[in-house]
Amino acid sequence: MDHILKNNSEIKFLYAGSGDASEINKILNKYPNRAYLIDERKDFYYLIENSIFYLNTYPMFGGMMMKYAADAGKIPITLRHNKDSDGLLLNQEEAKIEYDTYEELIRDVDKLLMDSQYLKARESLLEGTVIKEERFVKNVRGVIENHRTDYKHEIIEIDTSNFQKEFYERMRNSKELPKTSCPSPDKFMQSYEGDEDVIVLTISSKLSGTYSAALLAKNMMLEENPNKKIEVIDTKTGSILHGQLIVKVAKLVEEGKSFEEIY
Repeated sequence: MDHILKNNSEIKFLYAGSGDASEINKILNKYPNRAYLIDERKDFYYLIENSIFYLNTYPMFGGMMMKYAADAGKIPITLRHNKDSDGLLLNQEEAKIEYDTYEELIRDVDKLLMDSQYLKARESLLEGTVIKEERFVKNVRGVIENHRTDYKHEIIEIDTSNFQKEFYERMRNSKELPKTSCPSPDKFMQSYEGDEDVIVLTISSKLSGTYSAALLAKNMMLEENPNKKIEVIDTKTGSILHGQLIVKVAKLVEEGKSFEEIY
């Protein structure tokens, strides 16, 4: 980032995350009003969409940000580190996002910033590197119903000792422990909007507050729109069984069954 900011006065740098900020702070102090540090936020995908490219950081636990960038059509610039980033995207080698040396990365970054046509051509290589919703649904159905998928897969042994060490170290040093939360009633309210009838199948109410949130949102929506058809079903299960129920309902919808017939 120091190289980029020093040689491109119009460029601004945004880093979203937490943890040890000592190195980032050096950049912030050297480039005030051009380098920014923010917490992780829900609209991060929108920020990536409006960026030139995304610089990968380590450790990479699943590469979610890398996939966000590729899905948004922004190159996830990646300095290769052992095999940490291998196979996180589909057709990853063809996308040409990884660099073996810092010097190689810098040369290409400079070209991406100077040549808009080259940048556009490189962005086009990201097409198909992230599975889209329609294909994802198709493959989930295939796995559930026929134990088949379009993708090659294999079971490999992975040494997770470094991951565990990093995870527990971050837990010890974190001021706030990791936690999960169910979707808010407001989120459900937003999904209930429109003219369509709604059937919600939540995971077991014994496992999550999702059912209660969906039910509360239903009651709130019916106060505003008494004629709206909404049913919230506690599946009393989770994981694969939950998925099978969703697939079954989706099939009934495709077959043209009415709201009452399905419910």
